[in-house]
Amino acid sequence: ADTRVTGGYGQLTLRPVTGLSLTGGVRHDDYSQYGGQTTFGANFAYSPNDGRTVFRGSYAEGFRAPTLTEALLPYGNPDLKPETSKGFDAGIEHSFLDNKVTASATWFNRKSNDAIIYSMTTYQSENIAKVRAEGVELGLSIRPVDNLSVQAHYALVDATSRTPGANFGHELARRPKDSASFAIDWKSPWGLSLGSTLIITGDSYDNLANTVRLDGFALASLRAAFPVTDAIELYGRVENLFDEDYQTVANYNSYGRTAAVGVRARF
Repeated sequence: ADTRVTGGYGQLTLRPVTGLSLTGGVRHDDYSQYGGQTTFGANFAYSPNDGRTVFRGSYAEGFRAPTLTEALLPYGNPDLKPETSKGFDAGIEHSFLDNKVTASATWFNRKSNDAIIYSMTTYQSENIAKVRAEGVELGLSIRPVDNLSVQAHYALVDATSRTPGANFGHELARRPKDSASFAIDWKSPWGLSLGSTLIITGDSYDNLANTVRLDGFALASLRAAFPVTDAIELYGRVENLFDEDYQTVANYNSYGRTAAVGVRARF
């Protein structure tokens, strides 16, 4: 099987006043199976104080045609329709204490039509007529000294089916409402770099009917790197440090504690 896509994209950026940037773009794609589609996007960023505070916002349209694997028999669904979406977001970022601390907050909303979702019931991709995802993302970055960095992020996402029927208002499969991450990195005066990350994922459902629950989990990791020369670096990492037993898809295996060591060379 084969498919063909021909596309083009144009973008215009304006800076009418100091601190304000406006960008708009239009894209047209022509699919051999699904015809032509035109999408638009635009965003702005404004800083009244040389970057210490930045206000941001964007609007974007999306179009995704089914892949050959998703749409062709024997494993695909030939009745699949392309997925379309429209999304908005708005946020603010502010740095203080001589840029040693940066905090950010973003609100987003996206509505999709004919969303392409894999079904564990039919073992094929299916269309969900209407889907809405909205939420907030919060971020905090702290750099008390040049060789130490601490970052924290949190996301609250409400992704639900808006299609009238039995599943109206149900959470989309494998879309946890809550997720967070924490990372700390330190570089010693003699070149050794050490870091750790903690990723926390809340509960979710494995199916659109919301009858199969996936428990949340927390994964910790460690990493280290040491430059032997300017061109050669030794590194190592440990993933799932505490050997957490978890699933991102019901009845599918996930790795336990894993470790890796290696050498990076630059030429």
